[in-house]
Amino acid sequence: MRSIFLLFESSLTNAISKFLDKYCASYSRTLPAGQWTITRDNDPCLYIDGIPMEETDLCFEDSGIPLPYSQMNNPVVWGVDISGRHDGTTEVMELAIALLSKFPMYVMDDYTNHCWTYEEIANETKIERHKFFDYLGWYREKTLRE
Repeated sequence: MRSIFLLFESSLTNAISKFLDKYCASYSRTLPAGQWTITRDNDPCLYIDGIPMEETDLCFEDSGIPLPYSQMNNPVVWGVDISGRHDGTTEVMELAIALLSKFPMYVMDDYTNHCWTYEEIANETKIERHKFFDYLGWYREKTLRE
């Protein structure tokens, strides 16, 4: 499954939750944490999980803890899974831009150990020769190496 990760300080949890309540097309709440979905053609495309991930779930041990994460006070990481039934690129980019333009936070994708900023995504900055969430480019690159 393809994923992105939302990185922010715990003090922003309520504000980001309220933002997602309004932003997402459908919303379900299971106490104590929520899950939001973004749908496309009445089919869930993105699943945003409001349960904070543990540092061990993030595979930082392989590539080192990203500097912005280590400098945050009480960092929180929420996962966003992309349904295999959808490309999801448009929805991921729109969500990332919407959140990053409103909150002092970062997003990560499955492919780099980089904490992406609003400016980097908006300007299509490349890290390791790829833009944010360039899963097709990473797939093609991997296929060529094999």
